[in-house]
Amino acid sequence: TYNSNPVSNVYVYQVSAIKSINDETSRVRVVFTFSDGQTLFVQYYIHPDSTDHIRLFSNALSTKQWFTQEHDAFYRNPSFLNFDRRKNNGKGDVILQDNLAWIAGLSDECGAGPSVALASKNLYDPDTNQIALLSQYVENTLWGSDSDRLADNTVQDNAYGVRASMFYSGLPGFNYTVKPCWDKPRSLTRWRSYNYPHTLREFMTQTGSQLHKTSKSSCDHVLQRGVNYLFLLVQKCLGIALGKKRCIYGQDGLILRLVHSKRWVL
Repeated sequence: TYNSNPVSNVYVYQVSAIKSINDETSRVRVVFTFSDGQTLFVQYYIHPDSTDHIRLFSNALSTKQWFTQEHDAFYRNPSFLNFDRRKNNGKGDVILQDNLAWIAGLSDECGAGPSVALASKNLYDPDTNQIALLSQYVENTLWGSDSDRLADNTVQDNAYGVRASMFYSGLPGFNYTVKPCWDKPRSLTRWRSYNYPHTLREFMTQTGSQLHKTSKSSCDHVLQRGVNYLFLLVQKCLGIALGKKRCIYGQDGLILRLVHSKRWVL
């Protein structure tokens, strides 16, 4: 009832044809008609259950946001880039350039978001194909080869430092369509402690998947890298890195408890 007037009719309309994994309509409108002629419209956005919803998200990350373009000028191949649904005439596409350099640069909160999200999902709901993509990213772009790290063509360096962004301004011969806010020296800074939990998450997902499917000895190198990295992370964030300059923001507390809930508590 509404103002003591009983409902006389209820109509349900499909608003969009978007389907979830369970074939539930994503948007519906419910129309209530009351005996006094008044009408009430209620809009609903129906999500699938949480497990399917996260799988939909991870599927988008591993398909639409998986970037494998050869000869990328900023060495982001392969990786998971951010996505803008407004691009490509509304069909969406990955973000290759942005005024905020880190958005297209695989680091900081936004740049690292896609890979961290996929790693987080696969810690509790592993998918073989998605973990294979994460491993490609870790082994080629995040950590890479010795020569790539020496040339500053990876997210991390040999000392496990995490750079601020792979994308930057001022690259000779590159056709910029934006004006990135960071030049190369700024993109190579590694002092922001908030960037370190991101890569730790990806290492732990890769290590965990290998421990499940292989003998321990075959993944010792990955496990040891994760242990070394965790040790460095604690040193930097607590400001006790053997007399070296402390990472900025390390004194303010990080989100490790949330990022590594029930697995790592620091």
